[in-house]
Amino acid sequence: MPDSGLPGGTRKRTVTRLLRRALRHYEIAATLGPCLRVMRSCRPVLDTGAGVNIVRTSVLPANWMAYAEELTTLPRIRDANNNRLVTKYAIHLYVDTGGVRLFDRFLVSHNFSVPCILGTEFIEQNIEGILPRLRKIVWQEHVRCTEELPRPTPILACLNDSAWDRHWQDRPARVRACKQVRVNGHKRKWIMATCDTPGMVTITQNIQLCRHKSMAVARGIATVKPDAPFFVKLCKFGKDQVIVRKNSTVGFAEPYQGPLLSAILDDNNPKGGPDNSSNDTSRDPL
Repeated sequence: MPDSGLPGGTRKRTVTRLLRRALRHYEIAATLGPCLRVMRSCRPVLDTGAGVNIVRTSVLPANWMAYAEELTTLPRIRDANNNRLVTKYAIHLYVDTGGVRLFDRFLVSHNFSVPCILGTEFIEQNIEGILPRLRKIVWQEHVRCTEELPRPTPILACLNDSAWDRHWQDRPARVRACKQVRVNGHKRKWIMATCDTPGMVTITQNIQLCRHKSMAVARGIATVKPDAPFFVKLCKFGKDQVIVRKNSTVGFAEPYQGPLLSAILDDNNPKGGPDNSSNDTSRDPL
């Protein structure tokens, strides 16, 4: 309508509030595998815009064909860039997030941008709610693998404006050497190190240290306390001696969420309580 009754006038609009763009991609920590003895660490993406579950072949073990089934009719699936995904096989996998263990069907794709996607069918059947502000995934009661209620799974990252918005605790922390040490050629040595991420973490190697000095830190899981050093193992591949300087970055540490944490929590349960964790092993193909 004309402003103040003037002919041809336009009303001036003032922006008072900006609405945040909707998030629909949520990254969590889990382990995947066709059986409980062959589980690999992975970061699946909860995608509220995808219908089916899709997994990349790089996440699966070498003998994944023994567990897969060949599809008689190839589904027509396209990714976010409108590129067609070739899916000729389907496989049933365990999804373990620590306290929650599920067994669901996945389509297998070779050319996929993310390791794994959990679609709307998975979300509607197993998830009670997604809380982006609290960065938590609330599970339904029937998906628990212990007698305790499933704990909320933390959201590691959200896709916002084509970029992953990661929390500061989720960014890999530097694992630094406490003092200068010498490592001889073709030898292994335990050294003291520190990092800024407390709790149970996954230790990964520093690629630059591996390339330039032919040395790497052993991958594994460590329990880190604030301002307390812990042991890591260094391995020297070459024949020459190498010097590790004080405060040099020997690796990286990321928060760990997986079946090992679930097993530790199960040990704290009362011995007289029922044990429902062994019921899922009956579906183990091995």
